[in-house]
Amino acid sequence: GECGVYGDNVVWALNENGELLISGSGEMMDCWTPPTGGYGVPARTSTSPWKAYEEEIKTVVITENVTSVGECAFYAYDSLTSVDLPDSLTSIDNYAFSFCRMLTSITLPDSLTSIEYNAFEGCSGLTSITLPDPVTSIGYEAFKGCSELTSITLSDSVTSIGKGAFAGCSGLTSITLPDSLTSIGDYAFYDCSGLTSITLPDSVTSIGDKAFYDCSGLTSITLPNSVTSIGDKAFYHCYGLTSVYYAGSEEQWNAIELGSWNTCLTDATIHFGTASTQAKPHLPAYTAAAAGNRTASFTGLSPYGVYYFYSLADKAASAPFSGGNLLYIGQFTADAHGLLSVTYVPAADAAAPAEFVSLLTEGDATPTPGYTLGDVNEDGIVNANDAARILMAAARIGAKRDSGLTEAQMLAANVNGDGATNANDASIILRYAAAIGAKRQVVLEDFI
Repeated sequence: GECGVYGDNVVWALNENGELLISGSGEMMDCWTPPTGGYGVPARTSTSPWKAYEEEIKTVVITENVTSVGECAFYAYDSLTSVDLPDSLTSIDNYAFSFCRMLTSITLPDSLTSIEYNAFEGCSGLTSITLPDPVTSIGYEAFKGCSELTSITLSDSVTSIGKGAFAGCSGLTSITLPDSLTSIGDYAFYDCSGLTSITLPDSVTSIGDKAFYDCSGLTSITLPNSVTSIGDKAFYHCYGLTSVYYAGSEEQWNAIELGSWNTCLTDATIHFGTASTQAKPHLPAYTAAAAGNRTASFTGLSPYGVYYFYSLADKAASAPFSGGNLLYIGQFTADAHGLLSVTYVPAADAAAPAEFVSLLTEGDATPTPGYTLGDVNEDGIVNANDAARILMAAARIGAKRDSGLTEAQMLAANVNGDGATNANDASIILRYAAAIGAKRQVVLEDFI
């Protein structure tokens, strides 16, 4: 049958195994009818041409050259368990997969630029999601009520998180926010009771009303001094919040436009002038060593803290600490007093060999066993096998069982340095492995 916005530009066929094949070229039709109450109010029901076969459809395969999934195309299709999307897809429209409760995973293609409102609302079987780089914003309530979602990897291009985008994602334990993010919408993480800590990047300027309302498991938050406004009840009912790490001064804190009903935030201990426990630049004192060498010396680091060390390719770059301007030197560990001294030969293509930067991964109070970040199975290679080990360990941890990893393997598995072993770490490894497979010159740290 026909299902294209222009009729037969996109067609569909259902086989006896419950596989719906959608093929053709261009946009799929929207599958809803405006209700009597007025145009523009979602009907909250699908009128797709395959609606009569809703209970038979188990799998959806959309072929190359189709560019969109239409509005309400698979709204509340309870039998749908898997979806295969093409590399040509650019848009997933409103309510496209809302309340597909049996859908446990979906791979979003790198071509995708738009996830519209309520696209995956109520997909309670989804456990993880990775957004491709072209996606710059997450629509209104796009993942609302995805209660089994434990990890989210946002693209490095996301600038805004829409209203209620992850509201009710009670299983969410970690999320890595990209440096491109500037605003967090109203209700964005409302009732995400599984979140225990969150770090906002330096790019964030505003936090919307009730953004973290009822995040009862939240114990700490790291805020940059770029934040100028925090909305009403942004941290309401966050009764477990005890520590706020604010990068600015007390004077800067007092200048923030703070909405009402945020006593959970203001009653917490506020640590002024502190950076995130995640990576922040440290500029060392440097001295000349042997000819061609440099020695960079640090003080005041975390005792036995593990650090990545880089040189700058161009100290005059507009974003000197961006991934493309950092030349990886190696991984080093501070001593018991937080001291670190590294002597090395700067990269030949470094325009400013006397300027360096070190990125903190995660400090430990005691010496740690030797390990290579990402190499969980200790075979000397970081690849999909390591990602699989991480996912297996995360599943065991979720079932309240032993992870099955040694202490060194657990440290290697904690790729993003957030202290947890989960799908976020596996996603970083898979992106790195894909880049290596494409013969790109990258290091694992480029994807953290």
